[in-house]
Amino acid sequence: MFTYESNFDIYQGVLVEVDRTVVAGLLGGKGRVYLGLSGGWVMFSGDRLNDELVIEWEDYGYAYGGNVGFMYYLNDRMDLSLSYRYLKLKETCGAEACIQDNINGFEVALHYFF
Repeated sequence: MFTYESNFDIYQGVLVEVDRTVVAGLLGGKGRVYLGLSGGWVMFSGDRLNDELVIEWEDYGYAYGGNVGFMYYLNDRMDLSLSYRYLKLKETCGAEACIQDNINGFEVALHYFF
């Protein structure tokens, strides 16, 4: 899966995510548990105080990590997914500007198959 995400004025990222089913056939054959890997490019931006002046800054780097989730097939064309993803950030921000060193959180997704 290719993903673009943005946290408005803090970061933007373009990621490639792959997953693999580890437990299938749950809830009458419609549910599955999966594990996955993610990686991609991240751009940070924002404002910081430098010698009593507020300046804008941008920095680029990469991120990698993993995810775990549960997917439930609603019908032949749609599924609902709940997952947790953790990304470790590398080569991002100078020490005085870096605002975080990881991105993590839960996501809920509704997938439609064409």
